[in-house]
Amino acid sequence: MSTNANAASIINVHSLPGVLHVEDASNEYPRMKIVFADGVEATVARSPINKALFDIWLPPDSPFMAASVMPSIDETRVMTELTKLAAKATVSE
Repeated sequence: MSTNANAASIINVHSLPGVLHVEDASNEYPRMKIVFADGVEATVARSPINKALFDIWLPPDSPFMAASVMPSIDETRVMTELTKLAAKATVSE
């Protein structure tokens, strides 16, 4: 797994199996894109409203839908959602 140091400082995803790499996708707020082994991508960013919380963009349920957004959630909830995606990625490897 390759990791960008700036992106990795947002949330630690190193322990998740199925993570292919992490990219720094920062704009005015710290943001990282996590690419899983099955090609699925999720984006995690610090919430602009509360820096202790995160916003997460999850893949759409179908190709014709927009990404699902979960705003202002805590690190535990982010890791729960990323763990689900990592589990799916390792099953499809």
